[in-house]
Amino acid sequence: MQQYPPAPVHPQHYPPAQHYPPAPQPYAQETQPPEKVQGNVLPGIVVAILVFALISATTTIGQSVSSVSFNSPWLPADSHRTHFASSAPMGFAFSEWSRPDFISLDRSNMMGLALWYRVTSLHVLDTQYGRLRTIYTGSDGTATSLTDSLWTLDFDGARTAIEVDVHEVDEDFQVDLLILEPGRLDLPKNLTAGQQWDSSGSATIWNSASQEATDESYSAAYSTAEAADANLAGRGCLDVTMEQTIGEQSSTTVRTWCPKVGIAAYSSPTGTWKPTDLFPVIDLGADEPFNWSEVESLTFNPLAIKELDFFGRVLVTPVSPMGVLNGAISYGDRQFPDLYRITLGDDSHMNWGVRPGGTLTATATFAGMTLVATTNRNVIAYDEDGRWLWETSLSDLTMVPPVRFQDWAIIVTLDGSVMALDLRTGATTWSTSLGEGIRSFPVATPDYLLVANQAGALACLDSKGAILWVVDAGVPQAMTVSGGEDPVVVYAAGGSVVLRGYSLSDGSLLWRSRVYQAPHDLYSLDSALVLRNESIVLGIDWATGDVLWNWSEQRTGAGFAGSERVLLLGDTDMILLDANGKQVRTWPHSFQGSITPSWSLITVGTTVIAFDGFTIEIGVM
Repeated sequence: MQQYPPAPVHPQHYPPAQHYPPAPQPYAQETQPPEKVQGNVLPGIVVAILVFALISATTTIGQSVSSVSFNSPWLPADSHRTHFASSAPMGFAFSEWSRPDFISLDRSNMMGLALWYRVTSLHVLDTQYGRLRTIYTGSDGTATSLTDSLWTLDFDGARTAIEVDVHEVDEDFQVDLLILEPGRLDLPKNLTAGQQWDSSGSATIWNSASQEATDESYSAAYSTAEAADANLAGRGCLDVTMEQTIGEQSSTTVRTWCPKVGIAAYSSPTGTWKPTDLFPVIDLGADEPFNWSEVESLTFNPLAIKELDFFGRVLVTPVSPMGVLNGAISYGDRQFPDLYRITLGDDSHMNWGVRPGGTLTATATFAGMTLVATTNRNVIAYDEDGRWLWETSLSDLTMVPPVRFQDWAIIVTLDGSVMALDLRTGATTWSTSLGEGIRSFPVATPDYLLVANQAGALACLDSKGAILWVVDAGVPQAMTVSGGEDPVVVYAAGGSVVLRGYSLSDGSLLWRSRVYQAPHDLYSLDSALVLRNESIVLGIDWATGDVLWNWSEQRTGAGFAGSERVLLLGDTDMILLDANGKQVRTWPHSFQGSITPSWSLITVGTTVIAFDGFTIEIGVM
């Protein structure tokens, strides 16, 4: 399930903002559904204007503007994850519960959102929501289907407004959408054993096979009892049985609700699903190296993504440099606490969005997954479908994107911990403390890991986490390591124009060179070390630290190097240099304004992604 099919109406095609319906008056438990809201389908810029209006009107970006707080002892906290298994047929289900606002739902491209908007009587910006997104896999971990449910959280409970079912039929995707108005009351605010209630209204059904929408009525009868599972019953859990009829179709679903956990088990026509500690084996993806041999054939184009700000520019605020996974961009957003995937191509758009929880502090993409660190002091791994693979608690916050070291993700934290997490399971294989906080990127070689803390200690660790040597090198600014039989670690301390070269084998000082430039980045070529800051690029001898060449025809905001080539993001062009600092080729770009710390350049396979904080340029070979 690498690419979801498009929704029947793109979530950003809404009527103008002035057509938003007023907030409804409190209604009885069930009422007749209102007439559909009428309005023209307009392009996404209308929603972008609404986004900026909302941001201006709120003090906390990404939070609901509602002043009414919905609380239920049965609902879990935001970004609660549960892993289920079924024995008949054998498979797994990965569920993630979140509490997004409407703007987050829109940005995440939730299918059916536009259709629901056009029939609901609720004021969408003032409504609280719950979302349960579940990806189902076979026993081997291959994704087979997805369900996505949206609840509105009202004064009388949680009502299901949208149900999405994406599954494969004859090697193709089929999407079934169910829009319910005024919303099926699945969870009353006060839930007790022996309770019964009914819920009814109108249903809009859309099927991708027929490409048609039909209107039906729905009715659902509920009853509750103590959980049949003795372990769950001991935790105060209740079984809620729903007998539902939509048109002429009837079905029965049993959900086990537990306090502060939400749905702890369930049975439906797809099977009986219970919590499990068993996970399918994850096949680690190989990190595709950049094809430097074809770099001169790159062609660049601005990304025409349907997610725009008021000025028609890409509306993304990455917390870390973006990643590329199987032809799509993955990034964690700084303003909206979600992880997004953007498809590339002629119809680029938000493919999906998920909510890791808390505020995102760092992200990185490698080994076929994207890792997200949050202020909840945890790291969550997601695959290309947005399925969470595992989550692991940390000893403290991390502000540094994870780094791959062999088959581990290396996490460095503000309490000085260096943690190696198994990429297949998230389990902590080993952990080492450097005593003081770490805020700089570790550097991994095939056999060793180099880490520097804020006290200025540079340490070399082996693959078991043992510290082989430590030197006092100064508060880190940049670091890299050469290849060859006797690798050299080159280190730049913050605020210094002096580089130091250390032996990787024992940490002994090999040379000290005053280059009169404070580096922003250090890059490793076979023949030379490359130093870059905004004003200049230097080529430096690995053996002596002497400056070999310099280039300063443009200011640069980012760069990347490998295979005797240096690719730079300049203020007017993308520039390719050879190992001698000679300009090989340039590509003009569309970026405007001054260079800022948000400028970034990412290379993978045959793709280059350049970003200036507003516009994305995609380079392909």
